[in-house]
Amino acid sequence: MIEVETDITLGDCMDMTKISHDPKFIKAMLELHEKDIIEYELKMSQFRNQVEQQKSNAAQVQNNLPKCPTCGSTNIKKIPASRKMLGAIGFGLLSKTARSQWECNNCGNKW
Repeated sequence: MIEVETDITLGDCMDMTKISHDPKFIKAMLELHEKDIIEYELKMSQFRNQVEQQKSNAAQVQNNLPKCPTCGSTNIKKIPASRKMLGAIGFGLLSKTARSQWECNNCGNKW
């Protein structure tokens, strides 16, 4: 690990590493900061927007995952048709397994 003394903020350094781990990229950004602060700030603004977009996309994906209505867990699985059929044969069509599509791996709820 190379240590470099700079007045770049920790937040900027973290944003740069979220964009690229390439030491050449980091070095080029450090040089740009020293040579042309305006261009550096324009680039960092673009990087910050990109990082925020990535966070937003990750949050949206998380929000779109199906969740257990009882405990809210996303640790769920689809109940296979074969298991649904066994539930219907064993306990009739009123069987919870036969009528359900999903099962929670945390609390066992079926819906």
